[in-house]
Amino acid sequence: MTPRLTLAERRVALGVIAIAVALYVLVLGLIPARYPGSDEAKYLGIGLNFMAGKGPITAFGAFFQPHSPLWPAVMAAPQAWFGVDAYAWAHVLNVVAGAIVLVLGAGIGWRIRPAAGALV
Repeated sequence: MTPRLTLAERRVALGVIAIAVALYVLVLGLIPARYPGSDEAKYLGIGLNFMAGKGPITAFGAFFQPHSPLWPAVMAAPQAWFGVDAYAWAHVLNVVAGAIVLVLGAGIGWRIRPAAGALV
């Protein structure tokens, strides 16, 4: 393989990765969040109770022990502090997290070979 081909491969792979991440963010950014399910409602209730100083308590008054209250608090904080829709905020967080996973996966593949990074 010539160095010129390697440079071309790197450029094409980088372009494919950038386009894939941009399309992912664009499409999921334009698609509205799905209808909130019971998990989202549970986490929001726990987060709002946590932000109110009641601890990780569900909307039904039960202590929620299986998970850390971090995600419910992150999800509910903008609503508690600024009145921002928690479900829309969670959708934004999911889009950003997905884009980060794509970039990290491409980075791992890139270390093997740039074209492999573009396949992620």
